[in-house]
Amino acid sequence: MNIVNVKAIRAGERSAKVLWYVGKEKNGAIEVTMPFDATNVEALAELAVLRELILHSNLFNPVPRSGHGFRAVVTKGAIKKAMKGKSKITSMIKYSRFLNGRLQGIDLEVNPKQTMLPDAETPVTRTIELNLEPHETIETPVLGQVQITDHAYERWLERVEERSKDRPFDSLVRRLISPDLSPVAIPEKVQDQKMRKYGEDGVLDLYRHPTEPIHFGFIRNADAYVLVTVFVRTDTLLTAKKGE
Repeated sequence: MNIVNVKAIRAGERSAKVLWYVGKEKNGAIEVTMPFDATNVEALAELAVLRELILHSNLFNPVPRSGHGFRAVVTKGAIKKAMKGKSKITSMIKYSRFLNGRLQGIDLEVNPKQTMLPDAETPVTRTIELNLEPHETIETPVLGQVQITDHAYERWLERVEERSKDRPFDSLVRRLISPDLSPVAIPEKVQDQKMRKYGEDGVLDLYRHPTEPIHFGFIRNADAYVLVTVFVRTDTLLTAKKGE
């Protein structure tokens, strides 16, 4: 079991110092800043550091695709409330989504008196800014860098097969990193409908696997392909991949 302990200490109106502990040689303090006013700064800061340590640091290799095998120990009950879908605070709802998405299966414990932490005077070694739209980013052989939006992941959960429900994010990633992911031709009427809903200023590109009806809709930006929707159709034809 990988255990990650965090505790936020309010440092300013929009910032907090978060003590963290994974092991004797892996612990420290991170400052979290926020681009907005919030009454729940400490809870948001603990969420931000949990996400940073588990998903975006080199503490765990390979980077986990689910929360199975992880326990997070936090000090704020608001995090547990948000994870259970009982929070009415927009920022908590948005930033806790990764606990039920990317890290589905994680064991979350609330312990305000936890002692498995470095000293409160531990110096801050780096600063991160809270981002309320935290797209998950992965590398794929067909499209390169792909960002997964919350909306697309929610659409995926609605369509995920029974055998994949235990690790839905892992199942989605495996499909996106498959070299068999192929572009499709879609009826113009449907393309226009999807463009109005998702494409806006960009171009909506649709992909699927040769043997599956689940389609993945992407828009292109300067840095990556952004997965914006997932839907099912049975009347599309594959087209040639780039370079073929």
